[in-house]
Amino acid sequence: VMGLIRQAPSGHASNDILGFSQMISSWSFVLLYLWMATALGLTILRTSFPLKFGRLSFLLNHIGLFIALIAATLGNADMQRLKMTTRMGNAEWRATDDKGQLTELPLAIELKDFTIDEYPPKLMLIDNETGRALPEKSPVHLLLEEEVYGGCLVYGGTLQDWELTIQQSIPMAASVATEDTLKFTDFHSMGATYAVHLKAVNRKNRQTKEGWVSCGSFLFPYKALRLDSLTSLVMPEREPQRFASKVKVYTQEGTITEDTIEVNRPMEIEGWKIYQLSYDESKGGWSDISIFELVRDPWLPVVYTGIVMMMLGAVCLFVNAQKRKEEEKE
Repeated sequence: VMGLIRQAPSGHASNDILGFSQMISSWSFVLLYLWMATALGLTILRTSFPLKFGRLSFLLNHIGLFIALIAATLGNADMQRLKMTTRMGNAEWRATDDKGQLTELPLAIELKDFTIDEYPPKLMLIDNETGRALPEKSPVHLLLEEEVYGGCLVYGGTLQDWELTIQQSIPMAASVATEDTLKFTDFHSMGATYAVHLKAVNRKNRQTKEGWVSCGSFLFPYKALRLDSLTSLVMPEREPQRFASKVKVYTQEGTITEDTIEVNRPMEIEGWKIYQLSYDESKGGWSDISIFELVRDPWLPVVYTGIVMMMLGAVCLFVNAQKRKEEEKE
């Protein structure tokens, strides 16, 4: 039932009378859980006396299940899941829970460096009135692969009725306003954006447009190229491919550990798992802020112990089954 019905977070009000949207905290689930745990415990006690070697696989399976079941429930209550925002060069030891309450931790995290790898930029057509990508039902885009020849990116592509030829590409650019137009130049500093100068030709009426297109950044605004009264060419914000934080972690015992944390590669220290959660998306690759999620589950080793016991029980079942087959043949 939990797999079929969306579960509401604990502590939030629910209009579900039967409690199917909050199964773990519903009275029906608690009664079923107590009944199952009691039946499992009594079965283990009944089988344990007198203790026989032939019942080893049965006991390993059932005791392991009992331990994993109880420990997982207790761990759900004792688990800590906190969010910490760190800034470059500063050590932070405070984190907030899902209710926004501040908690002081027995460890501190100092953000040393933040790196981000982004997918290549892409070009899209939008409707000038609605701002929606075209075609509306299935928008298409043109990916700009970075193949530079002689300092310029020569690339051809088509978006609907427009043939595009990129004449110049500047991966790190700044916008410069002139008397009659806006152009881009190299800018190897914080806030640099990606910009391309291109030529667009309409295949139907051979109308031609030239100009700069840029996705912009927190420092420079985006730049679109108006193709006609209905359509404009834009470059959406670049999507992150990988982002990671180089950190230094201090503990109360005085140990200092340096490591790199990235998505799906957490850092484990003092019973805590530190996950890379987010960053300052407004600054993108220039972010000096990294957001971590810290998770602590003191009952997790006990759960693993129960799972290992069930695995051993399964091995014993397999061995005993082979022995019984051989005895039957004899």
